[in-house]
Amino acid sequence: LKKQITFVLELYTGMDKSAGADCDVAVELLVKRRDIAAADVAENEEELVAARVVVAKTRERFRAGRKDAVVLRCSVALENISAVRVAHNGSSWLLDRVIIKDAARTSSIATSTPKNKNSNTTRAATPLKSSAPASSSTAAAREFPFKNWIGRAPFCVSTQVLLRV
Repeated sequence: LKKQITFVLELYTGMDKSAGADCDVAVELLVKRRDIAAADVAENEEELVAARVVVAKTRERFRAGRKDAVVLRCSVALENISAVRVAHNGSSWLLDRVIIKDAARTSSIATSTPKNKNSNTTRAATPLKSSAPASSSTAAAREFPFKNWIGRAPFCVSTQVLLRV
């Protein structure tokens, strides 16, 4: 069995008042074929899905200006993730960016918390402490910026996008 690495996947919704999404969101982490040792990979496949997670819509998720975080595990190192595919089953969503953090190499990972009804700010997040030393040779996070609509004409009529670093 391959060693599983724990990642925190952060999805940031844009600031427009109608930016939120009332839908489920699926995220796939992709890796270049040359970066994995797989004998059964077809010759024509350039990128493979290393991990997939579906984030179910709740009342508090995917709201304007919010960060939603989920944990996922896969056997591919963070530096080998070449792209992120984001899809949703709703009408439109303003996706600002996706950040993937290696939980073992990140000393503090903030999780999203519901906003206080009487305030426009998010309450302080609870940090997750890591016992692993910080590595200077490898990054603890990768950011995939987008800053655009998914599923909204004329920006992007598809409900799926592929983000690259």
